[in-house]
Amino acid sequence: MKPKIKVQIVSEEGESFFGIGVAELLHHVDETGSLNSACQKMHLSYSKGWKIVNRAEKQLGHQFIERSSGGKNGGGSLLTEDGRRFLEQYDEYNKKVQEAAKKLYQTSFLFS
Repeated sequence: MKPKIKVQIVSEEGESFFGIGVAELLHHVDETGSLNSACQKMHLSYSKGWKIVNRAEKQLGHQFIERSSGGKNGGGSLLTEDGRRFLEQYDEYNKKVQEAAKKLYQTSFLFS
């Protein structure tokens, strides 16, 4: 059995507001330049995607996505500098936690 560790950031009230799903959504926004396209890739409604991003932004006090309205040339969404930096930090933190958890699991649970 291989353990699966989920790294989530939780508010003082116990509400999860940032984890692998939010990170994946932000990565897709970065790749596509569109929250709508990112939501489609993840099979999320556009309104659900906005709720997810807005909740994380509110809890962390930083804007992650720079929004531009639609119109003749269409709108778009880009990661802000804060958003990109936080996403990179989360990815690195998640990687380190996964590595440490795997090692700890291997040394803590010995099966014959």
